[in-house]
This record gives sequence, C-alpha cells and structure tokens, in this order.
Amino acid sequence: MRHQGCALTHEEMSSGVEALAVPVTDATGKTVGGLAAIRVVAKFTEAELRQWVPMLRRAAGRISRLLVADWRDELVRPRGAV
Repeated sequence: MRHQGCALTHEEMSSGVEALAVPVTDATGKTVGGLAAIRVVAKFTEAELRQWVPMLRRAAGRISRLLVADWRDELVRPRGAV
C-alpha cells in the first residue's frame, strides 16, 4: 500500500470477494486507519474496481482533514475544558 497508495485483495479473505483500500492518515502523515470498498468478483471487473481509487482517496483525505482539525482543536482546547 505504501508504494501505490492503495491495496487490492483478490479473494484472500472470502471466495468471490475483492477489496480495494486506501490509507487514512493523521496530522503527521502516519497511517491511522483505512477506507475500503468491497465487491463481488462476478459483478465488476478489476478495472472497474480500480476506477474507485480516486473517490476513495478523496474520501480518505476528507477523513484525514477532519482528524487533523480535531487534533488541532484538542491542542488548543483539551476535551472537557470549558
């Protein structure tokens, strides 16, 4: 995932199922989670699944920005502070 920015599994966990995943990062760029799309192999081609990469990256980027904003707010005003 690190080199390509995404990971694709082909029936590794379940027969007939593939998954595509992208990282979600924190304020330092460290991977703290992932966002995945799962498909039934018979319904889409791998090329069609790979077309989802830009959408997943945009969504992961939004989540990362929310994490960064929350992290910055926490530095300024710790949880529970008035």
